[in-house]
Amino acid sequence: MKKQTRLMALVLVFLSLFSTRAQAYVRPNGFVGQSGRVRVEQIKKFQATNNLNVTGQLNAETQRLLYDPTIQPKDYISRPPSQGYWLAINKSRRTLTLYKGSQVHSRYAVALGKSSTPTPSTNLAVIQNKAINPAWGGMGGRPIGANDPRNPLGERWMGLRIPGRYGFGIHGTIKPYQIGQYASNGCIRMFNYDIEKRLFPLVPVGAPVWIGTQDQLKSWGLLQTHASPSQEKPPAKPQPKPIPVSLRVNGEKVATDVAPYIEEGRTLVPLRFLSESLGYQVVWHPESRTVDILHKEGDHLKGVLVFEIASSRVRQVDPEFYQTLRDEDLASQSYLDLIRDHALFYNLDTPAVIRSGRTMVPVRFVAEFFGCQVGWEAATKTVLIEKETPKPQETPSPQEPQETQPEESPVPKERPAPLEDETPQEEASKGPDLVLEEESPSENKL
Repeated sequence: MKKQTRLMALVLVFLSLFSTRAQAYVRPNGFVGQSGRVRVEQIKKFQATNNLNVTGQLNAETQRLLYDPTIQPKDYISRPPSQGYWLAINKSRRTLTLYKGSQVHSRYAVALGKSSTPTPSTNLAVIQNKAINPAWGGMGGRPIGANDPRNPLGERWMGLRIPGRYGFGIHGTIKPYQIGQYASNGCIRMFNYDIEKRLFPLVPVGAPVWIGTQDQLKSWGLLQTHASPSQEKPPAKPQPKPIPVSLRVNGEKVATDVAPYIEEGRTLVPLRFLSESLGYQVVWHPESRTVDILHKEGDHLKGVLVFEIASSRVRQVDPEFYQTLRDEDLASQSYLDLIRDHALFYNLDTPAVIRSGRTMVPVRFVAEFFGCQVGWEAATKTVLIEKETPKPQETPSPQEPQETQPEESPVPKERPAPLEDETPQEEASKGPDLVLEEESPSENKL
């Protein structure tokens, strides 16, 4: 009997040691040893940081990640919208991730719109404006001023410009217990400390913002998941072999040192050769990795397009403002920040890339933007570009009286639609639901 008791004791000790050894690793967190509201908030932050669904509960998924050091959060990004800071809001997980190019900077738990007032999905949003201690317009009710403890916006506001929508933004909250829920009127709420001390100081106006479900983000080229030694990286999408093509401008073949090619259904051409064959000047800025196309008629600058390498964003800059820039401004690493408030934004299907030392861009966007006709000759795989020239005006014969016709305004050739609603500030500020701060935008969501 004594032997059995001793054996049982040894078994229990062994199991205890094994259990202690198995549980020796605990992933860094802020909730162990905490209780109540603090514990719940720290669990939410832990879940967001590790690409988990934000619930505030220590569920099986959270415990598995807590004790298993081999599982790591991993984000796969095929084409980031910017090499600078940008945001992705995962509506399935209720998280906001701050990226810099293809690298994760930080992740945060958020609250999103409830079913009756959902947060819109888009990959075309940008940060429109920022405000410290904003007032709330009241959404048709009584407005609440800044620094009022009842103000549902907290002390930071980052307004979103979403095509066709208005009033949405990222802000703090007076109801932190709702973080991780679908509880707002469509805005993205954050813990006050997270937006005040971490997000707000880093993210500039003009930063791209993606908002979507896990599946929507994946369709745009972003997968937020986990990786472990036993898991292989998701197989890369097979890239079709580029198809070489030729280029003719106004009937003349354009010789290029890097051949144009078709990739994923888009024809890319060397930007310098295309632009100069159309009579436009090309300027390369290595400091900001940008390329400017200048459309001039004599000494008059008529148009400016700015391409950012590895980005699908194109900026149409106000020519008058562009002419005020100094050489040191153009050569600055903050060049894109300088022109941000004086530009319209467009989106390319395929980002500008460097191939064999040449910047390659989608031919149709550039040609049609400057009023050219683009055609395709399938038999020879040739892109045909015709630059429209003004036709000489016919003078009516003096012997034949002409009927007087009402003068019609010329209809400008249609250009690609900008990503943003460029409503003038004086018109954009109209409406009953305003952020009551002199330099803040209209806002009617929470």
